[in-house]
Amino acid sequence: ALMLASPLRARYEEHLLNASIRGPATVALELDLPLAARLGGRRIEGSIDLADAALSDPRWGIAFTQVQGRTRFSDRGFAAEDLQVVFEGEPARFNLFVGDGYTGSPSLAARATLDGRFPPQVLLARHEPLRWLDEWLAGSSQWRLSLDVPQAVAGAPAPPARLDVQSDLVGTAITLPAPLGKDAGTPMPLS
Repeated sequence: ALMLASPLRARYEEHLLNASIRGPATVALELDLPLAARLGGRRIEGSIDLADAALSDPRWGIAFTQVQGRTRFSDRGFAAEDLQVVFEGEPARFNLFVGDGYTGSPSLAARATLDGRFPPQVLLARHEPLRWLDEWLAGSSQWRLSLDVPQAVAGAPAPPARLDVQSDLVGTAITLPAPLGKDAGTPMPLS
């Protein structure tokens, strides 16, 4: 509610309306609101420290629990860096950068990463055409998922987001016939 009531809403409304953070939080806020134009522009900076919170976004079908960590925000966007989360019952690390002040590129509206050790079925469940692989996979591996959401241009269709999935698949056995099969201890880089 704090960010929705701030000037951040004008630039990042879609992200702020869709993402939900619930639970205990400590907010620190610094505001410079000049009373005259000659004193310069306004400045907004702050942070939200989360402790055992829940974070979700239905657009991406994600729901994190037991969220711990700090989110920084300013009038240029916000950054949730190295949040400790639980995703599908597994511990993970989540990063979310929104706005050109935090994504590192004016062409990106948002950048998100999720790092953790998951059974591949947790990820395949989000993409129905690959669900047939479930019976051929056993174990869990370290995964890194990266999502880049391009900045939309006014009056143009939203450009597609880019998802990159990486794993060495160590810890996951693949029981497909050769040459696709492998034991759990053998690496098979996936990107």
